[in-house]
Amino acid sequence: MNNLNSVLLEGNLVRDPEEVVIGDNAAQMAKFSIAVNRYFKNAQAEPAEEVMFITI
Repeated sequence: MNNLNSVLLEGNLVRDPEEVVIGDNAAQMAKFSIAVNRYFKNAQAEPAEEVMFITI
């Protein structure tokens, strides 16, 4: 059985990537934020839009 989860996020880059060094072994990673738009119908059945800002 495969115990891996997958996530696919598509959005607009809203902040320039920055390099982050982790721990004593100097592991590197990139940190950035994206904006993901979500379109749906609200409780009154009217079109609505929501924006989520996600730090990666």
